[in-house]
Amino acid sequence: MGGPCIVDGQSRQELDNWFKCTFQLAGKEWPSAEHYYQATKYPGDEDHQEAIRRAPNGTHCWSLGQEERPSLRQDLDEKKVEMMYEANRAKFSQNRELRKLLISTHGPIEAQGSPFWKTWNEVLLERLREELRNHDDMDTQRHALRVDMMNEYARAAKAGDQKAMEAVTTWASKRRLPPPAALSVDGGRDAESIPWLCGAYEVDADAPVSNSMPHYVNNKGGHLFLTIKEGLQVWVMHETFPSAEAASKLSLAFEIEDQLPLGCRRWSLLCDDGKSKETSLILKAVKC
Repeated sequence: MGGPCIVDGQSRQELDNWFKCTFQLAGKEWPSAEHYYQATKYPGDEDHQEAIRRAPNGTHCWSLGQEERPSLRQDLDEKKVEMMYEANRAKFSQNRELRKLLISTHGPIEAQGSPFWKTWNEVLLERLREELRNHDDMDTQRHALRVDMMNEYARAAKAGDQKAMEAVTTWASKRRLPPPAALSVDGGRDAESIPWLCGAYEVDADAPVSNSMPHYVNNKGGHLFLTIKEGLQVWVMHETFPSAEAASKLSLAFEIEDQLPLGCRRWSLLCDDGKSKETSLILKAVKC
């Protein structure tokens, strides 16, 4: 990380991966989370691991960890966030004052570094903060979301899907899971009068984004996308993209930022006579 974190309006150098402390992990004593992480990149290379472990500071150990050696692990992309999490878990769980400091904070943690490590250091520290609290004080939903984000990144990395890795990281920076690549839409009796409405939708390859959210299309000519009307986020379903405000066939004002309106919800349906009525639609995420 190479710099303090900002949380609750205060700069906390103790949350930096380069912060010097001692902890035991994998049968050795480590002087910082960064030392452990960089050494673990070279499994089986005892000499290089030891050189990293004995590095006098974070800058030196980081530099040693950038070497392209035959021992550099092939699954680094998949494992690196988990490796840094393990280092920080040992750091905070084995040092009482550091643990006390971490769990005394409550707001979002803002780290430094590249977009990748800024995001994932924030996520893993916020995850650890919940895990190290007393059980009754733990925010289980906040914790579960961060576990899911880390697992989602590991799955994308294991598949070698660079675009998915970048997408997960981008959404994790907002503390959100990435939207699904495919959806299914189902409706009631009203849907029968709209031949393009129901069925499978996928992210449109030609125009994949609308107002920072995915733009979905189906093979019948239907579109699902997010627009802004009078300052409100509104999900719209229509035969054209983007559609004029007055021509939106189905619309749903949605108050939850950066989320899809999944599940059964009441949408506003524009009828042929120009009047509107409510109708139910069910949106589900589909595994590709």
